[in-house]
This record gives sequence, C-alpha cells and structure tokens, in this order.
Amino acid sequence: MLEIKADGYPKPTLAWTKDGKEIKANEKYRFLCEDDESTALIIKNVEIADAGEYKVVATNDLGEDETSCKVVVKSPPKFTKKMEDFECLVSTDIEMEITVEGYPEPEIKWYVSKANHCLIAAVVADSVCPDN
Repeated sequence: MLEIKADGYPKPTLAWTKDGKEIKANEKYRFLCEDDESTALIIKNVEIADAGEYKVVATNDLGEDETSCKVVVKSPPKFTKKMEDFECLVSTDIEMEITVEGYPEPEIKWYVSKANHCLIAAVVADSVCPDN
C-alpha cells in the first residue's frame, strides 16, 4: 500500500502513474480514501512486474505538486525453464539452458554427480550474480 496526504483549496485531483503510465482502478489496483487528505494505492497480488517508479501528481486551479517512490519487489528463486534429460556422444559438446527468476538476482551453481552421471543446477538464494 502506497499512502499519501494531499491538501489544498480547491481540493486537488490526484493522478497516479507507474513508470509513466496512468493507473486506473481495476482488479489489480484499488484506491482507498481515508479522509479528505489521505489516499492510498493498494496493489493486489504483488508480482515482480509491479516493481517500478510510482508517481502521484496533485493538481488544482492554483498549480500542482508531485511525489514519487521506487517500489522494489523481492522474490525467491524460481526456475521458469528447467533442465531436461538428454543423451550425447562421447567427446561432443553439450549445451544446457535454464532460466531462473528472482530478486535479488539469484546466483546459479552447476554441480556434476559423477555417481549418477548427471548435471544439477542449483540456485543459491539471496546472492547476486557478479556483473559479466
């Protein structure tokens, strides 16, 4: 919930945006007006895509004022593309691809199980990959 207080006479109208795009009340976003000055934006079922810059512009006949904040959404690691079993010939190159999401960006470590002849990708939680 993002809460602001805006007063003025005449009473200002409020315009909310996320990353420059107007926010309207719908299933995702709700506005809660507690009194004449206090208004809150409620974001339902927060997802990684909800991260960004939120801004409110209060406007009346005498001018405008604005405030903004950056919303960071943290999430645990989740494989969105997992490894698949496959076979290859000796002395050939193989390429394995996985996709993982999370914030902060998860660190991925690869392990080889020599006993079972398999490759394992593991995510180390709460670690950030170094810049390449």
